[in-house]
Amino acid sequence: SSGVDFADNISVPGAWIVQGFGEDTPKLRNSYHGVAWYKKEAAIPEDWNGKRLFVFFDGVYRSAHVWVNGNDLGEHIGYSSGFEYEISDLVASGSSALIAVRVESRRNAEIDGLVGCFDMIDTDLIPRERSDDGVLGGIWGHVKLESRRDGWLENIFVQTNISTKECVVSADVLGEIPLGAKVKAVIKDNNGVTLAEAIKNIDGDSGKVYLDVSVPEAELWTIELPTLYTAGLSLVVESESVYSIESRFGFRSFEIRGRNFYLNENEVYLRGYGDD
Repeated sequence: SSGVDFADNISVPGAWIVQGFGEDTPKLRNSYHGVAWYKKEAAIPEDWNGKRLFVFFDGVYRSAHVWVNGNDLGEHIGYSSGFEYEISDLVASGSSALIAVRVESRRNAEIDGLVGCFDMIDTDLIPRERSDDGVLGGIWGHVKLESRRDGWLENIFVQTNISTKECVVSADVLGEIPLGAKVKAVIKDNNGVTLAEAIKNIDGDSGKVYLDVSVPEAELWTIELPTLYTAGLSLVVESESVYSIESRFGFRSFEIRGRNFYLNENEVYLRGYGDD
């Protein structure tokens, strides 16, 4: 791909039809359903020397085949989750990484069984003329290069208790974890003010880690006032944060009792439309 000139530029994240690519149809100004190629050359900082390097995609509709510096990294199927590849052996600090991605917006029914209303044009369930042509193909999530030491965190999750105003922040601890390493949780409000902290010694162990955090000032997430907080987790080695992840969340509970829905113990009636 390094020797191939690409005719157009496109913003990432973003669907290609939203950015003017495709042909006019009776229903849409731009409509395209098929294959598109992306490429981007990114510099690798010199201070990443000795660290493990990864390329991470938040999401691609609908599948992605990825190459770095001409090396085939593989194919990811599905548009509802992120994915990553380690590229430590393919690039060097102080050099560059040429990332090429083949994006396919059509569903391969043999390996991808998920069907929602926007996938109907790929099936015989409805005629093409009855669909809206609105397939949002493209790299819809952020793409980033990341350096890591031997250990890192993934899959942060926050479970709240609205009665006690407490939460459990969990994550997977991966890689080689040095002795004396700790995981620190910090809860902040929308203004970035720290409301609560917790820290736990993981003693060089990888696996799942759980931290209990009390947030007495927390307000409930409601439909009328959807208050959100940020939970940050850091891997701390010798008093230095070497890796951090975060997630936004709200203090709320949701239950189904019979045919009724309850948000924060109050019955609610849901109006709207859901897909996929």
